[in-house]
Amino acid sequence: MSLFRLTRDVTPHLYRHLWRANAAGASVGEETLTDLFAIDLKLRSKKLGVDTRIIQCNTNLEKQSGADFLWYIGSEKYREWIVFFVQAKKSKFLTGKCKLAHNYRNPIPVGSRRTKIVRQIDNLVFKAEIIKATPLYCFYNFFEAPFLGGSIPYYLWKRKSGLRFPIYLIRPEEFSFTYVKAEHVSRLLSKKRGKNASQNRQTFKFEELKSFPFYSLFANLHTKDTSKTITKRLYSNSMLTYYKKL
Repeated sequence: MSLFRLTRDVTPHLYRHLWRANAAGASVGEETLTDLFAIDLKLRSKKLGVDTRIIQCNTNLEKQSGADFLWYIGSEKYREWIVFFVQAKKSKFLTGKCKLAHNYRNPIPVGSRRTKIVRQIDNLVFKAEIIKATPLYCFYNFFEAPFLGGSIPYYLWKRKSGLRFPIYLIRPEEFSFTYVKAEHVSRLLSKKRGKNASQNRQTFKFEELKSFPFYSLFANLHTKDTSKTITKRLYSNSMLTYYKKL
């Protein structure tokens, strides 16, 4: 079993949890979804030949790292490792809108303590850089078929790599857990609410998030993918860029 298949098998389970919550009119928190995802991932990863380790972050560790969970993936053959610092958010059911902004009540001192980190996104990126990890934002989404009313978001249809996202993969369960590089989130959070506004935006549409299914981290998403190790492919996929709609 590959990591691609492993993570793709996990997403339908997440979708069922989200579907049941929506059907019951009940709420399910990000922490609960992260726990369910991490547990399922841990159990299934035991069948793999690739070494993986998942660390779920409690409240204190989350503030220290800026992440909800840390995922270590390695290749014993090439003696290489990559670490993902993952901050997970739950989007609004059926629409995919998501609030990204989160500021700490007690800012985190940095270095000489003259500088303090206020935004969660800055904490995630800063802490990941210290150990050369890759910071990601991931989203728990619940859509009903057909996906987004049957229309394919522009960023999936027209990509810089020249490869369009396969239409047969545009299904609600495929997008129950998606990812985007933290740099993109940082840019979004720097946008003003209006032309003359003084405050920055906090909530963004699904099309603005430009996220990919989490399992696609392990797929060949480039026309010229020459990666010989899983760590190189993972890093390349996590740094994806997209076309902007004109």
